[in-house]
Amino acid sequence: MNATTPLRKNLAESTYLQLRDRIVHLDVQPFEALDEKQLSSDLGVGLAPIRDAFKRLEQDHLVVIYPRRGTFAAPVGLGDVQAVMELRLANESLAAKLTAERSSPKERQQLHHMACELAEVRDKRQMITSDAEVHLTVAALTRNSYLKAVIERHLNLALRLWFLCNSNFEIPSDVGVDHTPTTEAILAGDGEAAAAGLRAHIIHDSEQIRSLLSTQGHR
Repeated sequence: MNATTPLRKNLAESTYLQLRDRIVHLDVQPFEALDEKQLSSDLGVGLAPIRDAFKRLEQDHLVVIYPRRGTFAAPVGLGDVQAVMELRLANESLAAKLTAERSSPKERQQLHHMACELAEVRDKRQMITSDAEVHLTVAALTRNSYLKAVIERHLNLALRLWFLCNSNFEIPSDVGVDHTPTTEAILAGDGEAAAAGLRAHIIHDSEQIRSLLSTQGHR
C-alpha cells in the first residue's frame, strides 16, 4: 500500500493540474459541461482521479457540480472581478512586502530582470502568462508556502478572467505590463513601497477587466 501511495498522489495531482489549466486557459468555456468519461479517456486515467480533481476544482471556484446533472466550468461575471481583486489585494500586497524583506539580493535581481523583460512583451497571451510568472515568483520568495498556495489559487481566477477578455475583446497591446515599480522597491528592500506597487498593479488590471466585461453586458 505504501509503495503505491506516491504514485497515486502524483497521478491525482497531474490530473488536477491538467484540468485546472484547461479551465483557466479557456480551453473549457464557462458553463461548458465536463464529461468525466471523456476526460478519463483523453487523459488516460481512471475515473477516480477525475472525480477527485472535480472536488478540488469546485473548492477553487473553477467548476460547479450539480447532483444528477453533472459538472460544469464555473460561470464568469463582473462580481468575480471585485471578489478576486479584494482577495488578491490583501494577500499579494503582503507577499510583496515579505519578498522585499526575505529574498536574497540575487533573487531580487532575477525578479527585477523578469519584470523588465515583461515590460517589453506585446503579444497579449504571452503578457498574461509572463505576468502570472512574476506574481508567482513574488509569492514563492515570501518563504511562506501557505501564502503561496492561497495566492496561486486566487491568481488562477484572475487569469481566467484575462484569458476570457483576450478571447472575446480587442485589448490594446501598445502598452506592456509594468511591474518595475514593485520590483525596484523589492530591490531596495522597501516592503511598504513594494506592497503599494503591487496593489496599484492589481487595481489597474481589475479595472481593465471590469471595463471590458461591462461593454459586453456581463453582470
